Amino acid sequence: MKKLPTVTIGIPAYNEEENINFALRSVLSQKQDIWRLEDIIVVLDGSTDGTKRIVSSFQRNNRKIKVITGVKRLGKVERLNTIFKNSKSDLLFLLDADVVIGSTSTITKLVRAFNKRKNLQVAAAEQVAILQTSLVGKINTVGFTIWYRLLKSYRKGNNIHMLMGSATMLRREFYTKFRYPKNLATDQHYLYVKATLDNRSNFDFIGNTNILFRMPSTLADARKQGTRAIFDDKDVLVKVFSTSIKKEYSIPLILKVKTTIWAIKKYPILFPMNILLGVFIRLFPYEKKHNKQLWYAISSSKGAIIWMNS
Repeated sequence: MKKLPTVTIGIPAYNEEENINFALRSVLSQKQDIWRLEDIIVVLDGSTDGTKRIVSSFQRNNRKIKVITGVKRLGKVERLNTIFKNSKSDLLFLLDADVVIGSTSTITKLVRAFNKRKNLQVAAAEQVAILQTSLVGKINTVGFTIWYRLLKSYRKGNNIHMLMGSATMLRREFYTKFRYPKNLATDQHYLYVKATLDNRSNFDFIGNTNILFRMPSTLADARKQGTRAIFDDKDVLVKVFSTSIKKEYSIPLILKVKTTIWAIKKYPILFPMNILLGVFIRLFPYEKKHNKQLWYAISSSKGAIIWMNS
């Protein structure tokens, strides 16, 4: 009988009491048909709310759940390095604590991709922004939907923008040798560059994997997230690698034009509003003098995502 590949789920968490319950439920409901769950490692990054209490309640009923408590907030990349050190599985699935796996077959689809392609080192799951009620939330969600459509059309999703860091699977041969450098905030883009330095086919985007998340629903949070995405991520990579890395962020003009035409027809009101919001953030970015390793917590995207078996 063929041995099933083992999977560890790694979850870094900072003050995620509203959603961690649903995130864990979605993990535990995954169908283990072609893989076997070995561990669920939750690393708390100096949480001051009830996150630890909620995770501990799950732990009492499931010995595979392991909690590593960081007393001081060090930032996501440091906690990811902790997960790398403590995982021993064939595959490691990194999941943000403020998202939910929207399908019980998501991990199976990712594992199947690694089974088919032995050179695959890192894979990103598909993100789905849930509906928002506030105007800013709606504008941001539509903006993401349009942007994501564009990204999926470029190299079939094999580009730096598609590794968003909230749901990523890595092969053991890669993650055991990989560590984020200190004082780094841009975990997802750094990971993409390191994975594809030798061969772009080491990365893949796996569609129909349904990772549910919230876009910021307030103007302040939109500025925080936008400042990081527009300015900080690229700036950090340029310092780590070189200015040549900027070419990874380029997208062919023809794809931008096609997507813009589609967006105008699909969202004639919200699309222009999203453009104006982007201009506003570029003109008035959030405070630039900050600890980029920790960054600002975006509270409006941390609400509970009610998980339902699908």
